[in-house]
Amino acid sequence: MNSYTLYRLCPSRDNKD
Repeated sequence: MNSYTLYRLCPSRDNKD
């Protein structure tokens, strides 16, 4: 998985769309 996918799966991260 790339970091963007992981980011999408982790809304607990800073949610910058």
